[in-house]
Order: sequence, then C-alpha cells, then structure tokens
Amino acid sequence: MMALLLALVILEGAVLEGFLPYKWQHAIQQQSERLFPSERYDPHPDMGWEFELDFRQHPSHRAALYGVLAILAIGNAYLISKVWKALGRSRYSARRKPAKEQTMESLGERVLGLAQKIVDVKSDSPHVQAVQAYCAFEIEILRGILDLAAVGNGAAAQSLVRTLFEGIVGIAVLAKNPSTLEDFEKHGKLTTLRLAQNMPSASPFSGKAKEFMTKEGVDYAALFKYFEDKKFKWHPFSQTKAYEQAELPDNFNNRFYARSSAISHSEPFVVLEPPRSDPYWKIQPRPEEWERWAGLSQTMSLLFTIHMIDVVSRTLGLGLDSEVAKLSAEVDAIAKAEMKPVIERLSK
Repeated sequence: MMALLLALVILEGAVLEGFLPYKWQHAIQQQSERLFPSERYDPHPDMGWEFELDFRQHPSHRAALYGVLAILAIGNAYLISKVWKALGRSRYSARRKPAKEQTMESLGERVLGLAQKIVDVKSDSPHVQAVQAYCAFEIEILRGILDLAAVGNGAAAQSLVRTLFEGIVGIAVLAKNPSTLEDFEKHGKLTTLRLAQNMPSASPFSGKAKEFMTKEGVDYAALFKYFEDKKFKWHPFSQTKAYEQAELPDNFNNRFYARSSAISHSEPFVVLEPPRSDPYWKIQPRPEEWERWAGLSQTMSLLFTIHMIDVVSRTLGLGLDSEVAKLSAEVDAIAKAEMKPVIERLSK
C-alpha cells in the first residue's frame, strides 16, 4: 500500500511538471538526465523544445494539453487521497501486537464497520441524514481513540472519550426527537457565524470573514439571543434527561463521564496519585496510570459506540439488532477479563 502511495505521488509530480514554464521543465530534465542517463534519440534530440515551439505557434494545443493534464492530476490526486485514507484506517491494525490486543483491534474494526452501516443507509429524510452525518463524525472520533490506544497514549485517548460520550448523547437525542433538527442546524450555523464574527482584523482571512458575515450573518444577533436564552443548547433536555434519552447506565456521569471530563480539562486528578504502598496522596507524573487509560479508553469507547448503534438502529428501524447483540457480548467479555487484574491489584 505504501509503495502504491509513493508511486502515485511520483506520478502526480510528473503530471504537475507539465504546467511549469519550458525553461523550468528543461532545467529539471537536465538534472534528471545527469542522475538517470538515457540514450540519445537523434531524430528528435530536444523533443521538449519542439513541443514548446508548437505551443507558441498554436496556443490551442497548449490549452488542450493543460486540459488533459488537469484531468490526470485531479484523478491521480483522488487516488492518492483514497490510498492515504486506507492507510490511515489500517494504521493501528497493521502493527504486530499480542493476541489480546489483536482481538481488540479486530473488534474495533467490526464496530467501526457496523457504525458505518448507519451512515450508508439510503434515506431522503433530512432528519435521518442529519443523524447519519452525526454518526459519521462519531466514527472518526472512535477511530482516533483506537489509534491513540494502540500506541499506549491513554491520556489523549481518554480526552477523546469525553467527546465520544457527548456525541453519543447528542445522536440519541437527535434520533429520538426529529423536532430538534431545526435548532440543531441553527446551533451549527451560530457556531460558524461566531467564528467569522470574531475573526481578528489582522488575520489574512478577515476579508473573507466579513464577506461571509455580510452574506450569511444577517440574523446573527437574533440567533445569538435565541440560543443565549436557551443557555446555548440545541435541545430542551437537562443533562439527566439527555442521559435518559441516550439510555445510558444509572449514575453515568459519576461512573464514566467524570474521569474523561477531568482528563480532557487537565484537572488536578491527572497528576494526583492516591495512596497505594504508603498513606500519602502525591502530586507527581503518573505514566503507568496514563498508559493504563489506553486499554480503558479502547474498551469504553467500543462498548458505548455499540450502545449508540443499538439506540439508533432501534429508533430508526435499521434492523441491526442481532449484529449489535453479538458484538456487544464479545466486547463485554473482554472488558470483564481486563477488569479482573485491575480488581486484583486494587484489592491487595
């Protein structure tokens, strides 16, 4: 795969070279000839100059060439992007790891694939399409967590787990309450407008931001006031009610969310070591604990993503129940196995 990517990049460079002025192309060819000598072709010793003369006499010939080169460059760039994405998706699963980690990675790919089925469903409903778009974002967050967990970066992975939790709740609320779609879209618009409205005048993008606000931000003040009165929420539910909408476990906030939130906000918790071998609390680096968070992040993210898939599937009638049940059982079994040594360690 990497060799293919390299070949495509080299090909892209060769195609783009065709857009350069003749003297630049000639200089490049002179240097490449020194590195990679080729046999002289006597009938046409300087083919490039012959083409250049033709192009100067017939500008339409140059335009036609540029058109062909543009099509080739765009097509090749598309292939590069597809190969690059494929490499990115296989990064963590391609590493050689212990059997247990390979099992979790395999499950991770299957969970990602099952979530993608929600996104791939064909629908003309704006509400369903919005839920699908939200799920697509959640897939990217999960993929990031799995990548970070695979290299033992538990601190960063746990920070993303909080984002995953927020998304799971939001997706469930949106899926179950089509009436929130209008405010969902307005809320996204408000955030975009706020960014443009507060673009520094010294920024190179300030001109574009002003143009954008002139065209799209006519209702910015009214929109800001509307959400200010709603405490900048796009749905009417309190945190507790939103968790109920998402069908999350009892005391979810304190059992699961609190840790990820403390880590993502870099609260003192991240460097405070509780009493273990001695009776003292210590403020210090916790590299072993941070690394342990990697496995925790992996397991939690898979379990709750499967839960999200289940809620969305049942709500929208997608029929993924049996696949959800099978995956859930497998991840749950691994989660219990991983908890056993932790419980034994804490009980000593």
